Amino acid sequence: MRGPQGELHLLVYGVPPGEAEFGAVLGRARGARAERGRAMLERLARLGVEVTLEDLERQAAGAPIGRPHVARALIARGVVRTIDEAFDRFLGRGRPCFVPKTLPELEEITDLVRRVGGVSSAAHLAGRGVGLAGDLARSGVDGLEVIHPRHTETMRRELAAAAKAHGLLPTGGSDWHGGDAAGPKHGKLGDVRIPLAWGRALQQLIGSRRGG
Repeated sequence: MRGPQGELHLLVYGVPPGEAEFGAVLGRARGARAERGRAMLERLARLGVEVTLEDLERQAAGAPIGRPHVARALIARGVVRTIDEAFDRFLGRGRPCFVPKTLPELEEITDLVRRVGGVSSAAHLAGRGVGLAGDLARSGVDGLEVIHPRHTETMRRELAAAAKAHGLLPTGGSDWHGGDAAGPKHGKLGDVRIPLAWGRALQQLIGSRRGG
């Protein structure tokens, strides 16, 4: 999404499976991500790094194509050893193979999520989340990711306080990107635990939006 200070990743919970309007938005996003993936491969090729579209699709395994899939294809080819190295050398912002996303406006997506009975949370903002919490709430975001592999204990306390101050639900997650893709910025599935009360609050809000 395009948020208060540029690109923002949004976690979405509780959207009913098969919801048509939300599915159409995801379909357009998938198409844009596929085009972005091909553009990154073209830039890698200009550097003499051969990664094929088949490599990329194999790593994505049907999921929407993103930079982590390109990173894993680079690992499989032996070009880099870790996802973090792939981002540092090739795929991160300002690196030679970075391709910007086509981003929808944050309010457009939060409005849609609410209409279809879902709940949204701003993902892995680290220290920026404290200052952005008010703007996020005003933009229709429901939660703020407090627990994340790259959030220090101090960040977690500050983010939890900011979430409470602005009426946002605290959320958490591992940011797992599949397989053994773990590092300072991404955990493995099951690495992160959140308080049970947070999950209950999330479920209650989803239930209220579905009239349950």
